[in-house]
Amino acid sequence: MRERAADALERAAMQMQFALDRLRREPDLEKRREMFYAGMPEFGALDRAFADANTVHPHGELVAPWVDQTMRRLMGEVLDLVQIKIAPRAPA
Repeated sequence: MRERAADALERAAMQMQFALDRLRREPDLEKRREMFYAGMPEFGALDRAFADANTVHPHGELVAPWVDQTMRRLMGEVLDLVQIKIAPRAPA
């Protein structure tokens, strides 16, 4: 079971890497944004693979903060590549 989860995680990570590479290689900001808005299922697939692997790992709670940090860093890079900033709402 752990090996299957590890294999799925590796596949998801590779697919996410390919998606990031496509964004990084595209010089045109508008085209990068089109790619982003078309959807990035690789991000969700990686998140699910991490969650699945975490359930079969005996010390999953120990790596959960690292997974969270990794996913946040990844989303930050994606948002940087498409030049989108997320900020708290201004008070009304």
